[in-house]
Amino acid sequence: MELTATATITKIGDEYFLPIDLALLKALECAVGDEVHFTVEGDRLIATRHCEE
Repeated sequence: MELTATATITKIGDEYFLPIDLALLKALECAVGDEVHFTVEGDRLIATRHCEE
């Protein structure tokens, strides 16, 4: 399966902003498999990785 996603990066001052849509989120999930869990809350992308201690 091939999945393509694009997003426009916006620079405001010294900060960069990347809007996250469902296609980009799914592409990120495919790239890292089950090792990292991505969620979107409001305007934030949250990447969580559970590691054994």
